[in-house]
Amino acid sequence: MGLRDEVGVTRVNRKSYPGFGFDVNRSWLMGTSGNFYVGLGFGLKRLRGTSDADFEPRFIPTFGIVNVGIAF
Repeated sequence: MGLRDEVGVTRVNRKSYPGFGFDVNRSWLMGTSGNFYVGLGFGLKRLRGTSDADFEPRFIPTFGIVNVGIAF
């Protein structure tokens, strides 16, 4: 299980907001040679400058539902 910091820009309702947050994720290497990657994750991001009437929440969830790949 891992914890990752997150900083970046999030686009909501045609507006961009800077934000920061965290992700908690779990990763597995699978297969006979151990190079098939599967990862799941969830986190929260706090958006700055969201006092607009267009977008009220200051915190939004972030999901890494399923990430798959090949490890070298």
